[in-house]
Amino acid sequence: MTTNIVSSIVRVTLFAACTGLSLVPTATALGGTDLIVGELMGDLGTPTEFYNWGKNSPSDPITAYSIGTTSCNLGDTEISWALSGVHPVIGQQAYRIANGRFEQLGMSWVKHGFASLNEDACNTGFCNPGPSNQVLYPGCSDPYGANLNGNHFRTGPRRDINASTGANVPGTPSPYNSQFDFRSDKYFKRLVLNDDDIDPALNPTARYFVEGLYITPDDIVHGTQLNNSSYREFEVITGGPDGSFDLQVIGSTVRELPALYAWQTLDPTVEISLAIVPNDGAFYVACKVTDLGNGSWDYEYFVYNSYSHRSCGSVLIPFGADVEIASTGFHDVHYRDGDGHVYGVAYSGTDWTPTVNADDITFATTPFATDPNANAIRWGTGYNVRFVANAPPVAGNVTLGLFRPGTPTTVDIAALVPDDAPPPAFVLGDMDISGSVDMPDVPLFVAVLLDPAAATPDAALRADMTEDTVNNAQDIAMFVAALLGTP
Repeated sequence: MTTNIVSSIVRVTLFAACTGLSLVPTATALGGTDLIVGELMGDLGTPTEFYNWGKNSPSDPITAYSIGTTSCNLGDTEISWALSGVHPVIGQQAYRIANGRFEQLGMSWVKHGFASLNEDACNTGFCNPGPSNQVLYPGCSDPYGANLNGNHFRTGPRRDINASTGANVPGTPSPYNSQFDFRSDKYFKRLVLNDDDIDPALNPTARYFVEGLYITPDDIVHGTQLNNSSYREFEVITGGPDGSFDLQVIGSTVRELPALYAWQTLDPTVEISLAIVPNDGAFYVACKVTDLGNGSWDYEYFVYNSYSHRSCGSVLIPFGADVEIASTGFHDVHYRDGDGHVYGVAYSGTDWTPTVNADDITFATTPFATDPNANAIRWGTGYNVRFVANAPPVAGNVTLGLFRPGTPTTVDIAALVPDDAPPPAFVLGDMDISGSVDMPDVPLFVAVLLDPAAATPDAALRADMTEDTVNNAQDIAMFVAALLGTP
C-alpha cells in the first residue's frame, strides 16, 4: 500500500504542473483499484446543466442543486459497488474565487453507490466489463446523472462515513442512516447555495467551481485515494425557477485534483502544500499573501480536508519578532439537515476563535473532548483563516491540530508565514515613530528638551535635529520647520 500511496502522490504532483488539462488516460493500469472522477456533468440531454431543484418558497434566499459524476477505475482490480456491502459514496462541493480568496460555498450529503453500468466513457483502452453490476471493472466507467446524484433515494449524511477507512453504515434503514429518508423539502441532502453568493450582480468578477469526491474502502486499502477528487468550472445564469439562478458547467473536467488547484491556476502566486497524517488521511493548505503597499501584508489560508477522519480543529501560524496582527477573519461552510455527530443535529457552525500569542496566531474550534459536534474541518470541506500583519512572508510551516483523539496530535504543512517585522523608519523629529513629523510629536519633543537626562536614547536621537548630540534652539527651529513641512 505504501508504494501505491507514493505513486498516487507522484501522479498528483506531476499533474499539478498542468492544472487545467484533463489527465490523458494510459493503457497501463495502476496496481490495485484506482477510482477517480472522470467527468462532472448534467443529465443525458442536458449534459452541461446542474439539476436545479428550486426553492421551498420563492422568497427563500437559497437554492438546491446537484451535479452528475462519471467515475473511472484506472486500476487493475475490481471495485466493489454493492449497496448492501462495500461501495463508494459521492460528495459534491461548490467553491468561489473572488477578491483574492478561494472559499467553499456549499456541499451535499453523499450518494451511496448501488450499481455500476461498466461503460467505457473514460477511454482507458482496457475496459472489459464482466457480468456483474456490483463491481466496477478495471478500465471501466459508471455514470450518475445530476438528477440521480441529487435524489433522496440512497443519499445519506456524511457523518456515517469514516473517510480514512471508507467504512459506512450498511445500506439499510436505521436511526443512524437516512439513505431512505424522503422529504418534500427541496434542500434536504442536496448541494444548497446562497443566492447572494452566486448572484452575478453582487459577484461581477467571481469564478465558480464544482468538485466531485468519491470515498471507497477499496482505494484506501490499495493506497490510491489521494486522487479521488476532480473539479470543473461552472457559470451562473439568470432565469431559473422561483427566481433562482441556473448553473451550467463550462470548460473541461480537471481530473484527480481538488478544486483548490483552480485558485493556483488563476493566480500563480498561490502556494499549495500537502500533508499526509499517518494512519488517517490528507490535508491541503493553499496560501496567498498580498502586499497592501502600506507596510502591511494580507495573509489568506484555505485548509482543505481531503479524507481525514480525525479532522482539523485548529490552525497555528507562527510569526517572527515584532510582528503585529490585525483584521483577523474566518470562513466556513454550512452543515444542514441534521448531518452531525448525532444524526438529527447538524454540526456546529460557530466561527473559530483567533488567539494572538507572542509568536503565533491560532484559530481553533471547541475541543473534541468538550463537544464532539464542534465545527471541525471534516472530510470534503475547507475553511479559511486570514489576517493582516506588518511583516512580509517567508517560507515556514503551519501547524494543523487534529480534532479527534489519536497520534499524532498535530501535523505541520509548508506555507508562507510572517517574517520579522522590519524596523520602523528613523525620521528626525518623529518622536512617536509614526513615520512623519506631526502634532503628536510636539509634547514628546518638548519633554526631551526640558529633561534630556530622563529621555530614552532613541527619543534623544530623534529630538537631536542637528545630530550634534546637543539639544538646543537650533534643534527647535529645525523641528518647527519639519512640522510645517519646510525643507
